Amino acid sequence: AVVIGEPSSKERFSDVTSMLDYTFANFKNQQIVDSSVILSENVKISGGKENNVSVRAKENFSAFAKKGEKVDYTYEIKQFDNLRAPIKEGQTVGEVVVYNGGIEVQKIDLVSAKTVAKRNLFDTIKDIFDGWRI
Repeated sequence: AVVIGEPSSKERFSDVTSMLDYTFANFKNQQIVDSSVILSENVKISGGKENNVSVRAKENFSAFAKKGEKVDYTYEIKQFDNLRAPIKEGQTVGEVVVYNGGIEVQKIDLVSAKTVAKRNLFDTIKDIFDGWRI
């Protein structure tokens, strides 16, 4: 914080302290999207050893709001169409769109939370033989 026009550093310090005390007492930072949390485990991929991949946001998103004030933040997961293996951990597979009161305010990359290898001929043959079991 910057205070201009006070005659002494003691008064400037006092004004800054008052402003910061007011801010911390009346406002909070609310996390809307947490990059450490899996947002979905069902993002479809084709051609992989698995049919789905877990995803998370690449980065956090927080909103600064007055305490007690209702915040109207929501988010929507939009995955890319036709995702094909191999998928590497951290690869962008879509986006998280954050809305405030229905208005788009931020887009964040949606990334794979794990690696999914591409299917090979052996995997296909194994599936065929597994289907023959009685």
